Amino acid sequence: MFPEGTRSAGAHTLKPFKKGAFHMAIAAQVPVVPVVTASLDRWVDWKRKRISRGTVGVRILPPISTRGMTERDVDALAARVQAAMQEALDQLNQAPAGVNA
Repeated sequence: MFPEGTRSAGAHTLKPFKKGAFHMAIAAQVPVVPVVTASLDRWVDWKRKRISRGTVGVRILPPISTRGMTERDVDALAARVQAAMQEALDQLNQAPAGVNA
C-alpha cells in the first residue's frame, strides 16, 4: 500500500499519510513493513518524460508490530511509520548515485 495516496514527482519529503492501511493492519493485528525507495530525480526528467539508466536505492525497514493496538493507536502508528520512512528516504537520497545507503 502507498499511504501517501498519490505519487509525488521529485519530492524528497513524504506527504501526509492516509490512515486506511494502518486501520487494516491494526484490525488484522499484522505488522507494518515499510519499504522506501530513493527519489527518482537523478534518473527521471519529469518534464520530458524520459528515464535514464541507473540504480535506485531501496530499503526494507524492520516490521513495526501492531500487536495489542486498537483504533485509538492509528494516528500514533501512522506517525511512527512516517518518521521511520522519512529518515530512510533522507539517507537514501544523500547516498551517491548507484550506492545503496
